[in-house]
Amino acid sequence: ERVLNATEKSLSQQSDLFNEGYRLTQTQLSDVQQSLTASDKAVEIIRYRYFGKYFGESVRYAILGISNTGNAELQVLENGEQLEGRYFKYYNNTIKQKLPDDYSFDQYWAPMSSVIGTATKVYVSSDGIFNQINLNGLSKDGKYVLDMYDLHFIGNTKYIGAVTSGVRSKSAFLIGNPTFGGAGIRALPGTGVDL
Repeated sequence: ERVLNATEKSLSQQSDLFNEGYRLTQTQLSDVQQSLTASDKAVEIIRYRYFGKYFGESVRYAILGISNTGNAELQVLENGEQLEGRYFKYYNNTIKQKLPDDYSFDQYWAPMSSVIGTATKVYVSSDGIFNQINLNGLSKDGKYVLDMYDLHFIGNTKYIGAVTSGVRSKSAFLIGNPTFGGAGIRALPGTGVDL
């Protein structure tokens, strides 16, 4: 392990390209805002332990909304234990039993909607229980989040610049019935069938 660390250190001192992979870059709020358009919103959901009178007595969620102008908006959900416990069990049961569920929308999405405002495209970086909820599948009065917003899930809001700057093609490239170049590899079943 010592030899490996010494070799890594030596390489990073000799190579700018190698060193660049280990260099920490800081992303500022203005960097994220510049990557957003007027109809975009970035939402960072952060799970944290609240330290009140007792050490780590409760779980809370902070929902931070960032637009291309103005200050970031913050919504704090103080019912983290319920979101992770009772409400999640209800959400899970409705999925398993294929029942309609307007209740979960009010618990998980409604608090976010005040931060999102009038945005139509929303970049969501989720944490905690929000990683286990299908936000697009939440509905209220038969209308799904998927129908109301264009959600893009990202690992962290600092990556929005990389996501938004990429060139997107509106064409598709399909490959069917590939030849793998060897007699020992059989063709995939059904790939040679025309549709």
